[in-house]
Amino acid sequence: MEEKTYYLVYRISGWHEKIESFELYGTEPSFDNCGESTVAPLFGESIDDKDSNNNDQYVAHIYFEPPNRFVFDYAPGTPPKPAYHKSLILERKNTQ
Repeated sequence: MEEKTYYLVYRISGWHEKIESFELYGTEPSFDNCGESTVAPLFGESIDDKDSNNNDQYVAHIYFEPPNRFVFDYAPGTPPKPAYHKSLILERKNTQ
């Protein structure tokens, strides 16, 4: 996205009901032992691991839609590998 470096962070939170989300940072975040960042994210959004029919799905692609929105493309099934989120690329979505 343009010439600025952004940092996309994948998070899992919750004790029983796990919530998965992505957060976008403008500077490189660092985290304490409790997972709290020393830098505030620009924004974040949770993802759905189930579709409307309660079937498994995962994020296959992430788009950034200015000024502050993620658009997720989902694929059916379970992620192809355990750390698949590390290979995701954030692209700017043209709204014109």
